[in-house]
Amino acid sequence: MNKKGFTLIEVMVSLILLGIVGAILMELFSMNLNSSKKISDYTEAILLASSLMEEALSMKDPQDLETSGEWKGYTYYREVHGVEIDSDKVKKYEILVRISWSDSKRYELRSYKIVREDVE
Repeated sequence: MNKKGFTLIEVMVSLILLGIVGAILMELFSMNLNSSKKISDYTEAILLASSLMEEALSMKDPQDLETSGEWKGYTYYREVHGVEIDSDKVKKYEILVRISWSDSKRYELRSYKIVREDVE
C-alpha cells in the first residue's frame, strides 16, 4: 500500500481471497442444511414407526393389525405374524413396522408381544 491508497493488485487479491472464503462458507452452510433435512426425515420416520408400534403393542391381541398407507411423503407398512411357541396358554406375535421415503431411505422397527390366553 502506498500513501495514496491500495493498488489494483492489492484490491484484486483481496477480492479473490474474499470470494474463496465466501464460497467455502456457502458450501459449509449448504452441507449443514442438507444434514438438517436428513436428520429431520429420520426423526419423522422414527416417530411414525414408534406410533404404529405403540398402537399394536397397546392392543390386547394385535393379530389383525396389518396395515399400510402413506403419511406426509412416508410410506408405512405394519406386519403382524404369529410365532409358534410350546404353550397353549400364550400367543406370541412378531410386529414389524417399515417406513420408507425418498431415494430408497428406509427405517424398520421390530418387536414381540406375548398375549396370555384367558383361562376359563
